[in-house]
Amino acid sequence: MKRNLILLFSVVVSVCCVAGEMPDGYYNAAAGKSDAELKGTLKTIIRNHTVLNYGSGENSSWYCFYYSDRDTNTNLCMDMYCDDWKPFTTPGEVVAGCNVEHSFAKSWWGGAKVDAYKDCYHLNPSNSTANSARGNYPLGNVDTPTKTVGSLKIGQRHHDGLNEDHYIWEPKDEYKGDFARAYFYMATCYGKDLNGNPDSQFSAYNGWRLDNKDVGSRYAMQNDTYLEFQDWEIEVLIQWHRQDPVSSKEIDRADAVNNFQHNRNPFIDYPCLAEYIWGNKKGESVDFATLKFTRDDDYLSLPEADKCGCNGEITDPTITAPRNGSSLDFGTAGIGETVAKTITVKGVLLTQNLSVQLVGSQTGEFAVSPTELTAEQALNGIGLEVEFTPTMLGKASAQLVISSSELARTTTVNLTAVCGFHALPATNVTSSGFTANWVNGGVESYSLDVYRREERGVPETVIIDEKGLSSASVSANAHLNISGKTYDESGSLRLGTSSGDGTITISDIDMTRGATLVVNAKSYGSDQSTLAVTVSDKLLETITLTSNFADYTITIPATSATSIVLSQGTSGKRVNIANLLLKAGGTAIVNVSLDGFPLSVGGLSYDVAAAVSNDDPLYYTVTPQGGATSNEIVVKLTQETAISVPTADMPVCVARDGRIECNVAFRIFDLVGRDVTAANGSLCGIYIVRTAQTVQKVIVTK
Repeated sequence: MKRNLILLFSVVVSVCCVAGEMPDGYYNAAAGKSDAELKGTLKTIIRNHTVLNYGSGENSSWYCFYYSDRDTNTNLCMDMYCDDWKPFTTPGEVVAGCNVEHSFAKSWWGGAKVDAYKDCYHLNPSNSTANSARGNYPLGNVDTPTKTVGSLKIGQRHHDGLNEDHYIWEPKDEYKGDFARAYFYMATCYGKDLNGNPDSQFSAYNGWRLDNKDVGSRYAMQNDTYLEFQDWEIEVLIQWHRQDPVSSKEIDRADAVNNFQHNRNPFIDYPCLAEYIWGNKKGESVDFATLKFTRDDDYLSLPEADKCGCNGEITDPTITAPRNGSSLDFGTAGIGETVAKTITVKGVLLTQNLSVQLVGSQTGEFAVSPTELTAEQALNGIGLEVEFTPTMLGKASAQLVISSSELARTTTVNLTAVCGFHALPATNVTSSGFTANWVNGGVESYSLDVYRREERGVPETVIIDEKGLSSASVSANAHLNISGKTYDESGSLRLGTSSGDGTITISDIDMTRGATLVVNAKSYGSDQSTLAVTVSDKLLETITLTSNFADYTITIPATSATSIVLSQGTSGKRVNIANLLLKAGGTAIVNVSLDGFPLSVGGLSYDVAAAVSNDDPLYYTVTPQGGATSNEIVVKLTQETAISVPTADMPVCVARDGRIECNVAFRIFDLVGRDVTAANGSLCGIYIVRTAQTVQKVIVTK
C-alpha cells in the first residue's frame, strides 16, 4: 500500500525559547510589583527548573561548563578564579586541575540536599588551588591582601556588629558584577528555602549558618526572607553590580545555562531589578517598559552609566514584540508537511502601517500572512501566521522583517527549521499486524526494520562489600590495594597524611557490562576535601565531600578496564573512607529484528504481518536511502491473541507435505508480510494464512 502523507500542524505561540532565547511574557507576573513581593514573584518564575547532575558526565555541571565557560576560539576553560586557563577535552569531562566551585558557598546552608547545590548560575569551573584558598568566605573589598591566589585577593575585614575579624575574598574587577548577580540570583531563587522560613521544606536547616565563626555566612547573611544579606554585603554587591555591568560574556554564559536549566537570571536580563530589591529603587513598582533588556542590540554599546538598565523608557515609535533578533524554530518537518506558527506583533506610539516580508535565500520554504499591518492592528496586537513547507531535506532558514519609515530600526526574527526524515505512527493495527508509515524523504527506497526487545546479560553481583575500612581489611581483600600515605582511624581509612597523599586501587574487576560503586566518605577535619575516581587512567568523577560521612554513588559505564583508583582530588586535602560497595555486571536490552527484516521498501508505508506470543510491543524504524535512521515507533498489537483460534463453524487450514490447504479461499504470507501463495507446495516454516473470516498461524514441515 502506498500513499503520500501531507500533515498540517498549527501551533499558536509567541516567539519560543531556543538557543538561550527568553519566552515572551516570561517576567509578566513581576510587573507592578515592588520590594519583597517583587523578589517573591521572581522566585516563583525562576525556581522550578531542570536540576542538573553535580560533577561530571552527561547533563552535569561539567557538561554545562563545556558550553557556558569554554572560550570557543582557544578551547580553554574561562576560569574566573585564575588566569592560568586549562583546555577542555569533551563535554562532561573534568578540566584538569579544576573543581566545581560554589561561588555562593555551600557550607552556608544545607549543602548537597538542596537544589541550590547544583545550580550552574552560581557554579563555576575553578582552579583547585584558588578554590581552596577562597574557602567559604563572603565577597568583599580587600584593602590589604593577606594572600593572593590565582586572580583572587584574600584578606580580612572587621565586623562591627559582632566585633570580630573575618576573611573575605575579592575577584578581578571584570568579574565582580558577574559574582554579584549570581548572589542576587541565589538569594532570590532559594532564599526562602534556605533562610529558616518555617513554610519551607528546608526549614530544618534553621536558616543561614550564623553560629560558626569558621563559616562565612555568619558575617554576610541574615535570616530575613526579603533582604537575605547583611547591610555591608548589600553595599558591596550593589557597588560591584553598578561598576561592572553585564557583558557579552555574561550574556552568553547565562544563555548557555538557560539551555540546560530552562530558567533565567533576572538580574542579567534586566539589571535594574537589583535596584528595586536592594538598591535605590526600593519602594517603587517595576514598569518593564522603562527597563533596558540586555539582549537588545544596542545594550552593549550603551555608555557605562546607562548599562544599569534603569533608563529605557520608550519615547519613539517602537515594535515591542517580537524582540529584534529573536528566533522562531519550527522544529522538524518532512517533505510535503506544513508546520504553522503564530507570532504576535505589538508596538507603541505607531502611526504608520507596517510592512512584513521574508528575506534570505530559502524564503521559498516559508510563507507569512498578512504582509501588511495597520498601525491600529499593531498597537492592539495581532498575530502573523508563518508556515514552513519544505521541499528538500536539510536545514532551512530565513528572516522575517517588520519595518516602516517611522521606525528607527527594523525588527528581525530569525526563522529556523529542519526538513528531516521521521517515521509516523502505525495504522491498521490488529492482533496480527500493522501498517508502518513514514514521511517522504525524497529518495527511491527505504530500509524498514521491525524488531522486538530482549533482555540479555548477567545479573548484577556484589564484588566488594567492605564496612569499617582499615589497612587490615584492605589487605585481606584480593581486589583492594592501598598505596602512598594512609592512616587507620576508628571505622575508616584515611587517604593522605601530613607527609603525603594516598590511594585505594580496586583491581581485577570485570566491568564489560558496567559497574556501580558506592563510597561512604567524608572530608578530614576542616579540610575541604574532594575524592577523585579514576578508571583506566581517565578521571571519571571528582566528588566534593562534606564534613559528615555520606554515600556517594558512581555509575561506571561498560568498559574493558579492570581497575578503579580512589584518590584525593585535591592534593594535601585528606579523605576518610568508611565503606566500599562495588557491584558489577547487569543486563541490557537489545533489539532483535523479526525474520526478514530489515527490508527494502519503495513506498511510504508497508503492511507488516507479525505473530507474537505475548503482549510485548513491537518497534520499527525507517532509514531513507543514504540517510539517517528515523525515530522509533512503538506498536502494541491488539490485546486479543495475535493469531485467531478457529472454531467449528470457522474455516480451517492445515499443513500437509509442504503445502497448506483450507476449505475456503485463502492467501499465504510469510512472517515479513510477503505473499507466498504461489509457492504453496514447497513451503517449510511458519506462515500466516488469511481467509475472509480469520487469520491463522500454520506451521509447515516437509
